[in-house]
Amino acid sequence: MLRSVWGVTVDNYAWINLGSLPFAFSQRNKFTVIGCDDFALITGSNGGDFSSGCLGLCRRSNDVPGGYCSGIGCCQTSIPKGLKTYNVTLTTLSNHTGVVSFNPCGFAFLGEEDSFQFRGVQDLTNASEFYSRVKSMVPTVLEWVIESNRSCREANECKGNSSCSDTDIGGYRCSCNSGYVGNPYLDPGCQDINECDDKSNLRCFGRCINTTGSYNCTCWPGYTGDAKTPDGCRPISNGSKFPVMIIASDEMIFSFISYVALVFGFLATLLGVTGIFFGIRKRKLIKLREKFFEQNGGVFLKQKLNAPGTSDAMIMFSSEQLRKATDNYSEERMVGRGGFGVVYKGILPDKRVVAIKKSKLVDRMLVQFCLHMKENCKIYLLWQTVRWRIQ
Repeated sequence: MLRSVWGVTVDNYAWINLGSLPFAFSQRNKFTVIGCDDFALITGSNGGDFSSGCLGLCRRSNDVPGGYCSGIGCCQTSIPKGLKTYNVTLTTLSNHTGVVSFNPCGFAFLGEEDSFQFRGVQDLTNASEFYSRVKSMVPTVLEWVIESNRSCREANECKGNSSCSDTDIGGYRCSCNSGYVGNPYLDPGCQDINECDDKSNLRCFGRCINTTGSYNCTCWPGYTGDAKTPDGCRPISNGSKFPVMIIASDEMIFSFISYVALVFGFLATLLGVTGIFFGIRKRKLIKLREKFFEQNGGVFLKQKLNAPGTSDAMIMFSSEQLRKATDNYSEERMVGRGGFGVVYKGILPDKRVVAIKKSKLVDRMLVQFCLHMKENCKIYLLWQTVRWRIQ
């Protein structure tokens, strides 16, 4: 770094020559001049002559912006590609006599552009702090090559899955092919990248499948379109044989599972409540049947059935047996009609023909039992009475 100081009238001069070394100054560097009364000239060679300059001028401290080089207090210029040698001359125009109160010194240096930020008047005023900061934090970047006097036609250093490229500064370099990472100069060379695992840089909104040196990105089954753009996949038409479904991410899978679990949980709760409701209703119905069974002579019937010698005289019929015997109370089986009921012809399983009288005072409750005597019998219902006799 060159420095011009107030009161010094001689020019400041510096030079660097990389010569035959396989290095060159990178274009990531910028030639920078700091000061309000300073001019710097840079000349050099990159296989041809090069010259450029930068002028820093300002009159008042309030005119100097901070945060970037605007040409007021801070000036920057680019260098050519492949620069291997340069000379710098820094000159103060008026020995800082008009600006010494806030800018006693001027500076010139070649350094990485992204590493330097101009802080305005602070950098002009505090020369020693600025000098130390730039020397410790602003590097000069060099590019390098293999064998500056050779080309890729003679190269044998590039290992697996890498390629050779000639440079503008002479020589050549090896670099990993697209889709590979590693050191291209050491065996076994560059290794395949699994792009599907790199979620932060992956541009795939469908199914990602890693391939050697690359990856495939396709829409999920049931969808078609461009999976590399957001919302690029659309459902296939209804006539397709594929089912319509989409699983684009772990979040969507989790949401789908949560939704299914919620639906099944709701159905299970609904079935449980329904089961409890019908269970309570069934218990009430059983109690109601028992009540009507007792009111319609059920206790007497039980006593008769349990009495010795009555098992052949009494037979218990269910409502289903009566329906079957009358062909579900078919009109073709009807043999008579009275003021209190209808008489049907019934055929028992043992082929005996009977007459079954069904009361008009019928409720929809099931028939509970039937008392069968040798001549006449009453069939007791919860809320109905049916009479029948053996023909």
